[in-house]
Amino acid sequence: MNKTQKLLKTFYMQVDELKLKKINLVGFHGDEAWMCQCTSERFIRRAKNPIEMRSLLLIGVLIDQVIYSHFSEIYDDFRMTFKYPKLGSHGGGGCASPNWFVDNKSTGNRVFGDIKVDWSSIRDVYEILFFETRSWFLENNQAESLQKFERLMKVETDSTFIDFPDRVISSINTDELFLRNNL
Repeated sequence: MNKTQKLLKTFYMQVDELKLKKINLVGFHGDEAWMCQCTSERFIRRAKNPIEMRSLLLIGVLIDQVIYSHFSEIYDDFRMTFKYPKLGSHGGGGCASPNWFVDNKSTGNRVFGDIKVDWSSIRDVYEILFFETRSWFLENNQAESLQKFERLMKVETDSTFIDFPDRVISSINTDELFLRNNL
């Protein structure tokens, strides 16, 4: 879980740096970091590594939403380890889909800048976060929940990201990843 924690630490350090400059692009409700869709691209643009930050936000929001929606009984324990930011829907209450982080870019929308979606980076971050989440399930004696999580991630990636370039996320085969990572 060290790689995920390092990525999350980078996110929270950048939030703190922006706060010191009186640039508040991320709000907090308790210990939960909330980012509105309308501020997300400005935050990514100001990140030290915008490509990696987009990848972290995309995959982190996806995993957090799957755990929140389908594993409410263990969500608080999960949040003790993985404090992924939340993406608030600009048009109303609740959370926005993580595909927001690719949707406005892949459609050629230049309103928010020109930071490209790097599908290779997204795949790399997906592998890190997915496997470290998988390890968390196993370390917390949640083998049954892990199987459900793996199925839900496949369903979510297939349905949420099917229309995007290269279909990188929806084409990730977890069985192939397990073999490649000797799991």
